[in-house]
Amino acid sequence: MLTEIVASLHITMPVFLLMMLGVLFRRTGIIQDRFAKDLNSFVFKIALPVSIFQQLYLADFRDIWDLRFVLFCFIATAVQILLSYGLAVILCKKGGDKGEFTQACYRSSTALLGVTYLQQAYGTASASALMMVGCVPLYNVAAILLLMQKENGKKVEKRALVKSILTNPIILSIIIGFFFSALRIPLPLIGEKTVSSVAAIASPAGLMAMG
Repeated sequence: MLTEIVASLHITMPVFLLMMLGVLFRRTGIIQDRFAKDLNSFVFKIALPVSIFQQLYLADFRDIWDLRFVLFCFIATAVQILLSYGLAVILCKKGGDKGEFTQACYRSSTALLGVTYLQQAYGTASASALMMVGCVPLYNVAAILLLMQKENGKKVEKRALVKSILTNPIILSIIIGFFFSALRIPLPLIGEKTVSSVAAIASPAGLMAMG
């Protein structure tokens, strides 16, 4: 029993301490609001997409591909989103609040916290590759559709919605990583080292920004 508790602490405490460092740096003035905002933007637009690409690139989809598991992740995520939106219709009076409430209910940090916990536990997060293919794109597509329903009181054009989806960094990283893995497209050594260096920033920077 004690061994399991110690093992759990070894997995969870580094994540917790990185978030607490973010809190400490913010309260001591080392991290200012502007820097925290820029750091968060960098993580979710650059570092995290590169990290997701790396995890998918390293996974051999020809060996691990499981369509039933991918569909399960997709359907479970879709049900969660629909239930959250149904709750938002009941509780929220303003139209704009429904999208924000729905996203707050279903959105998780799977790509950041989930991958980080797997890395702490197993040294790699390749086990999350199929899960990310199944649910992360749906997370982001739903968020865009919900939060961009109206802009200045007017409905956003479908072209703008499609553009937002197709240019989403996380969705792009999943698509590119999937094809690199499925087609076994090799990266040159310089590219692998660069991707690895940028990907390594995602978890610590993202957790401190979250804190």
